[in-house]
Amino acid sequence: MMISSFSLCLLGLCLLSLASKRHRKNALPNFKRLSLLQTRVLKCFGFACLIASALVLAGAKGPSLGLVYLAAWVTLAALAQALLLSYQPRGVPPLLGASLATAVISFGLGI
Repeated sequence: MMISSFSLCLLGLCLLSLASKRHRKNALPNFKRLSLLQTRVLKCFGFACLIASALVLAGAKGPSLGLVYLAAWVTLAALAQALLLSYQPRGVPPLLGASLATAVISFGLGI
């Protein structure tokens, strides 16, 4: 469950960063402008991934230790996201796909 929760944190932060106009412009330079509804959907799915990660960790490790692990995973995912957006912003879409695939596979395997 640790791999799936980390990949959900990474997926949620990628979605939240793509909801921002500045980050989306750097990560997807040929992408046209998003409507207000589309940015809200990105934000909702991003927060839903973070909440799902919290629920997975709370179910696997208990509420108190699960929140500690959640803080650690969100911190590591935010660091990876910040470094990626700073030095290689076009790497966000492949990371988005990879974290989605990792989340699906790890939930399927139960790890």
